[in-house]
Amino acid sequence: IINTAFEALEFESGKDVIKAVSHPSLEELAMLLLRKSEWKLIIAGHTDSDGSEEFNQTLSEGRAQSAVNYIIEKGVNQDRLVAKGYGETQPLFENNTEENKANNRRVELKVIGK
Repeated sequence: IINTAFEALEFESGKDVIKAVSHPSLEELAMLLLRKSEWKLIIAGHTDSDGSEEFNQTLSEGRAQSAVNYIIEKGVNQDRLVAKGYGETQPLFENNTEENKANNRRVELKVIGK
């Protein structure tokens, strides 16, 4: 469920608005977190290198926070969720192809405290 939620997480281009197609998997994640009350999550946003560093930092923070907010709306206590944005500072691949850029635009999840 955790992997599916974040592999399927899609945003409007250049925005921190979660696409409706991603809602079902985020809802499943929220339900899992409600069952696993000892889990805490760090949700980390990342971007490619297109655009300014400042824009990318703000975008990554906004996307991570949007995911956190969505999960909170489904009943998970906000004390269990941390949003972090890393902008373009932690790419998985060089930003030299569209495919690599797409892979660098991501939101990652780390479970802590279980």
